[in-house]
Amino acid sequence: MAVVRLELMAKHIEELEKRAKAKAEDLYYSDITVKGLSLRQRGGSIDCYMRYKGLQMVFGYVVSKDTRKLSGITEIQNLARRIKEEFDTGGKMYVDEYLKHFYKLKFGQKPTDHNEIKKAMRPEAKTWTLTVCFEQMIVDRTHASQVDSRMADTTIEDMRSTFRKIEFKTLMDMAVVNIKRGDVETSRDQVELRCGISPARKVVSHVRTVMSHSYDYHGGQSGLADMDKWWLLLKYGKKNQAKTRRPSVTEIAKTILLAEHFTKHPLPWSKINRAGFGREVFEGFKWICLTGQRSGAGVGVLCKDVKYASIDEYDDLSDELDWNGWKIARWGDEVMKGKKKYSLPIPPEVIAASEPMQWFGDRKYVFRSYLKNETPVSRYAVYGVCAKLAGVKEGKFRGKDYQLLAMNGINFYSPHDIRRTIVKVLEKARLPAGASAILAHEFTDMARTTLKNYSDNERLELKREAMEIWSKTVLNEIDRLRSEWQPVLSV
Repeated sequence: MAVVRLELMAKHIEELEKRAKAKAEDLYYSDITVKGLSLRQRGGSIDCYMRYKGLQMVFGYVVSKDTRKLSGITEIQNLARRIKEEFDTGGKMYVDEYLKHFYKLKFGQKPTDHNEIKKAMRPEAKTWTLTVCFEQMIVDRTHASQVDSRMADTTIEDMRSTFRKIEFKTLMDMAVVNIKRGDVETSRDQVELRCGISPARKVVSHVRTVMSHSYDYHGGQSGLADMDKWWLLLKYGKKNQAKTRRPSVTEIAKTILLAEHFTKHPLPWSKINRAGFGREVFEGFKWICLTGQRSGAGVGVLCKDVKYASIDEYDDLSDELDWNGWKIARWGDEVMKGKKKYSLPIPPEVIAASEPMQWFGDRKYVFRSYLKNETPVSRYAVYGVCAKLAGVKEGKFRGKDYQLLAMNGINFYSPHDIRRTIVKVLEKARLPAGASAILAHEFTDMARTTLKNYSDNERLELKREAMEIWSKTVLNEIDRLRSEWQPVLSV
């Protein structure tokens, strides 16, 4: 077998046809105009072969008993280009569908017009788009008087963040009956490439959720009623490695001070004379540092759910302790992981260090977004404090000039990693149950042993002790650093 690379022309097809008629030795012509395309004369047949990014297939014939015959070099090269385009869009599934419609037109003696083929692949539909399906699911699961599973605000925000990604723009405006498995898989892979493994996994789970809800409750309106549930076959096998980052108390305190500085000054690389962080975002970040709560639920606390601790208000409080100046924040089961209601005592020192905790005014949320008064600070904005200071953008570190954390001897971490530090600090203080209590974790055997000394139902006294230890540890370190530490604020 010989392989010859050349610019395929009509004369080369004629040469191969003569060789095929004579059943000459096999000869392959590889096209340099359309890379990946080959015409392969093998015995008495000539096939059109495409090799592109893992795709290897025969997509037609020049001489063969097969009915998928192609005529002329122009038709072969144009079809080869379309195959590459469809593969880039939706993988082999899209290629197969394109070829099915292409040959259907060709066998019907009709022009194989590209636009007609695309219309056949995506027929005009007056049923719901993915955006409409998503918004209707939110209405169904939040506004109705009775729902099987109420959606938390944090869940809605998480889904919106996924569907806002640029990789989803085309899909969101597409009728769901026209969305193919390959569309979602392509978006998933593009999201992974730009944003990482966790966002890519959410692509699969969120699409499954929305499509299944529309199928179950709005099958006729969405057009999904008569379709196979292909979305349940979507998979994503990659997993993040277990994180072990545990910032020191000093690193946490330094980060808070750095972020506080940039609420009044632009970041050193900014071309706009505007503060690096909004005050609301900074206060939300500091609150997460001082309480150890998960970012979404933590900054989503409602003003009406924060009250001064009172024995008359809370049955679980012991009159043996002085609760003067303490507040108790509560979260409903709809926002907490594990769907369990949760309460947390807030020490007076934390209240004094948190401006939003001191006065609520007419706000709905304690940590209100300055962009939208009726919504809390975004948990992504809170996460972004560490990311910006570390010079991380879209999951990747930028140049050294952007890495303020590293300049100040701080290893990169996320707000969620602070929870590991809390565990370490409270274990050192011989209060492991306190860590489980304030982090809303299931109790370990070691923690259960400590718990025997506490009898309150919500473990408010245990949480109080743990919060006192943790918050004072961080606030004392902040006070020390204010007088002793000179931060590096630029290169």
